[in-house]
Amino acid sequence: MTKRKRPPTKVRRRRAFPHAEDHELKAELVREIARTMMEKALTQQAAARMLRIGQPDVSKMLRGHFRQFSAERLMRFLVRLGREIEIALRPVPHGTKITVTARDPV
Repeated sequence: MTKRKRPPTKVRRRRAFPHAEDHELKAELVREIARTMMEKALTQQAAARMLRIGQPDVSKMLRGHFRQFSAERLMRFLVRLGREIEIALRPVPHGTKITVTARDPV
């Protein structure tokens, strides 16, 4: 009886999380939203008004429940919070690295 080989970890991970790169990008955008809210000392209620969503949605988003928001919408949230979005694509030797740079407009 032959023993079945398990696929490499990367392959198993890809099967288990087919949209991992999208989720990673959105998580980074939410981290930047949270950082901006802290810098500006915004309450969830104040941020909700600026983002044009309900306070419960802000709370869910900050707790990691952000599937309902597209990456594009999260970027618009950052713009509404007064950030400038810069998207840069660079070749990476091994794998994919996602970085989000949000800064105050000049």
